[in-house]
Amino acid sequence: MKLRKTLRAGFERTTDYFHLILGFLSGIAMVFPFGWAISMVAIFIYLIYQIVEKEPREETYYDLVEFLCGYALSLPLVIR
Repeated sequence: MKLRKTLRAGFERTTDYFHLILGFLSGIAMVFPFGWAISMVAIFIYLIYQIVEKEPREETYYDLVEFLCGYALSLPLVIR
């Protein structure tokens, strides 16, 4: 098996921005009452969707990283 060493440019498609925004909104939800529950449900649904989706495993990893980047971007706004 040949090891492939390529670097993918981020945010090539519209869905890449959608994953970032969804992660950001999941993090921001924690500001509201019962927001932690909304945030956990959104994360759980997103993970299930990524597991069930028929795409290459590598692409799923990129999607999860985009989601987590959006979530991380929301943390400074949530933590006070």
